[in-house]
Amino acid sequence: MSKDYYAILKIKRGASLEEIKQAYRKLAVKYHPDKNPNDTNAEERFKEITEAYDVLSDERRKTEYDQQAKTSSSYGHAKRWGRPRTVRDVSKRNSSFNKLNHLFESIFERNRRRREASGPSRGRDITQELSFSFDEAVTGCQKRVKVRYPVECRHCHGTGIPLGMRMHICSNCRGTGTVSVPRGKFLAEQICSYCSGKGQISSDSCSYCQGTGERKKVREIRIKIPPGSKDGTRLRFRGEGQPGVQGGPPGDLYVVIRVDPHRFLRRRGNDVHCEVTIDFQYAILGTTIKITTLDGQANFVIPPGTQPGQVFKLKGLGFPRSSGLGRGDQFVRVQVTIPKSLSPHQRKLIEQF
Repeated sequence: MSKDYYAILKIKRGASLEEIKQAYRKLAVKYHPDKNPNDTNAEERFKEITEAYDVLSDERRKTEYDQQAKTSSSYGHAKRWGRPRTVRDVSKRNSSFNKLNHLFESIFERNRRRREASGPSRGRDITQELSFSFDEAVTGCQKRVKVRYPVECRHCHGTGIPLGMRMHICSNCRGTGTVSVPRGKFLAEQICSYCSGKGQISSDSCSYCQGTGERKKVREIRIKIPPGSKDGTRLRFRGEGQPGVQGGPPGDLYVVIRVDPHRFLRRRGNDVHCEVTIDFQYAILGTTIKITTLDGQANFVIPPGTQPGQVFKLKGLGFPRSSGLGRGDQFVRVQVTIPKSLSPHQRKLIEQF
């Protein structure tokens, strides 16, 4: 069955090249497989759209297609103009498809970079990890954090080369600032690693920034860690990230909390767990021992007849709840030590018991 390429692109016969391009871009965005990962028909539709654009955007092939369509009552014969008929044509067709996809991907990348360079833009967010002791996480604290972020090198004004040095077009990207890399069935663009997206390079580089065009700046700020913070908690501090570009707002600072383990206590949610070991005679007769809690040392009464592995709950001695309503609990597991050998006298006493 023949294909009506004008109908596929939803344009009128006789449309200009610019109208064909606009129609293709609009439909390609809508049906791109990356935009529709769950739609099994999206990839086939995208190929069909690209096939139509491949023919109609080429002046010679478009003319042949239109002439053939005029001499036929349908588009049955036009199909042979839209499909390659030799191995060489198939190779050219695949190459053309990759070039179109390359163009499609580059449109968005270049527009994004153009928007960033043309006006104010928000600074990037910064994420840093910060270690705290177990006790600091319990009570909360204030700490000074050194925030590191890149700024434009003032010696080369961000160019990466000494002032007055002549620039040359990058041979890797041919001045475009981007290179194509395969991603599955398609080609995608990424920043050229040779010129860092600038499109130009120099035989010499700035000695202050080693050619990167950026220098690292360190700013120290004071942050407050709330009581009861857990390991892995991600705190956001607005406006403490990288400064904006051309007057744009700064980004945010995200601090990921890492809590050092305690030698005796273990946290599970808002509760605290620990384990104590006593001799078997104390398990039988009962006793009082000292244990560690979040509030310091405390007396813990072991009742007579305590069994090995028995767990006791100390209410309200856990971490503060995030809702502010009370605290969690502390759970104490008791392990009993059984002697491996007894003297004859000890054995006789136990037997009598």
